[in-house]
Amino acid sequence: MNSKWLLFLLFLLLPSSVWAASGDSLNPTTVTTGTGWTNWVVDSINTSDNKRGVYSGTGQAWAKATGFGISITPTGTVVVDSIKCMIEGNGTSATLSRRRYNVQLLKADAAAGTIYLDTLDQTTDRRDWDNTDAVLWGTTWTEADLESTTFGVQIQDADGTLASALNFDHVMLRVWWRDVTAKPMVITVEDN
Repeated sequence: MNSKWLLFLLFLLLPSSVWAASGDSLNPTTVTTGTGWTNWVVDSINTSDNKRGVYSGTGQAWAKATGFGISITPTGTVVVDSIKCMIEGNGTSATLSRRRYNVQLLKADAAAGTIYLDTLDQTTDRRDWDNTDAVLWGTTWTEADLESTTFGVQIQDADGTLASALNFDHVMLRVWWRDVTAKPMVITVEDN
């Protein structure tokens, strides 16, 4: 007797975290600043090359970097798992509090979510990834938010007292996302 067993396994999720972009596409294409910033231009901050955007004011003005060129090509529904910001730079002051800076993400060119506080090393560049793998910066993100030319990051002096130079050499974002759309699978089992 020949019988066929047909099993339908619907909604089998095959989660796989994927970088939404890689390499140069995660570097900014547009920058803006407030008072106290010098050399905050795309060429200064989109690669580790010792060309630095410098803040030496006292007004705690934000510097923005946007246009990261993220392009997500899902086959279904996208869930954003994590957004990390890498900052490379140094501070000139021997006083720790004068090397601190705030970093915050931008959604539609407006501040979004949590502000993180970090500290630059003195005189020697250090690469530091702000936050952990499981962080969305205290807000929600959609594919449209990330693909927008106004998605980005802003940086600010956290001290706001006597001017001591904060030197930013490289700013980069990485996004982890996954397509959570159900993928149907058909398995045929034959019994001879």
